[in-house]
Amino acid sequence: MATTKRVYERLAPVYDLDDVMFAGAKQHWRKKIIDKLNIENAKLVLDITTGTGRAAKILSKRVKDGRVIAVDISKNMLKIARMRNRGRDNLRFILCDAAHLPLKGDVFDGVSCMCGMDTVDAPEAVLSEAVRVLKNKGRIGMLYFSEPKGWLRYLDALLKKYHSVIWNTKNVDMASMI
Repeated sequence: MATTKRVYERLAPVYDLDDVMFAGAKQHWRKKIIDKLNIENAKLVLDITTGTGRAAKILSKRVKDGRVIAVDISKNMLKIARMRNRGRDNLRFILCDAAHLPLKGDVFDGVSCMCGMDTVDAPEAVLSEAVRVLKNKGRIGMLYFSEPKGWLRYLDALLKKYHSVIWNTKNVDMASMI
């Protein structure tokens, strides 16, 4: 927990530059994955590793009469998320470790985790918590980039260098966990 928290507290002000480096691809895929969650009629949706609140904003727009709970381990990230989502009455932010969610089990209609599983300290525990809080027949939507495809493969070396230096990613293999 300490490693992830330190990194995100320090990098919160420049976090969204990562989206710029991906030329808008992350936001595009956030929207696509959230569309597949079918949460329009959901009562409660969870956004794990919300970061600066980009996915939380999309989720809160999609949920008609429900609420979105967005969690992150970094108070600096949540500060930016709150500013980005000012006026969104159906959105609440909680500072916590996603590997130990302070939430009841079996209550969420949908869970989203966009671009966070490769940097959390305990990805298996975070995934386990996501499943624990999800209702039966609820859906989980995750965005996780592995090898760039198409024209992004030309930026592969630059992106890998950026992530190894700035984000210190651990090359988590999400497929084997799922």
